[in-house]
Amino acid sequence: MISLDRQMNGDLQHAIALVDALGRDLKAIQAGHQPPGLATAPVLDHVVLSKRVLPCLTGHLVEAGPHSSVVKTSELWVANWDRGWVRALNGFYRLNRALDLKTR
Repeated sequence: MISLDRQMNGDLQHAIALVDALGRDLKAIQAGHQPPGLATAPVLDHVVLSKRVLPCLTGHLVEAGPHSSVVKTSELWVANWDRGWVRALNGFYRLNRALDLKTR
């Protein structure tokens, strides 16, 4: 994942393993199976729903016509700022102009 200071957090191989495991679990659930590892999963008590703030980008989506719309990406996973691209959870984005990538 990308931190708010535009740096890659953690090991890319570890991130790949996490996403692969998530995909396997989702496929098992979709197939109607009990989620793998559920019987030995940690137990939470006094649970409340909360949110995390994850880095994303907001910008104008440049379309084929004269108009553009403002969009917000899903959370960022990897970026090559020098080559002008990012990979968010929902896909790749090419970057044109950046107004302020140091925003916190």
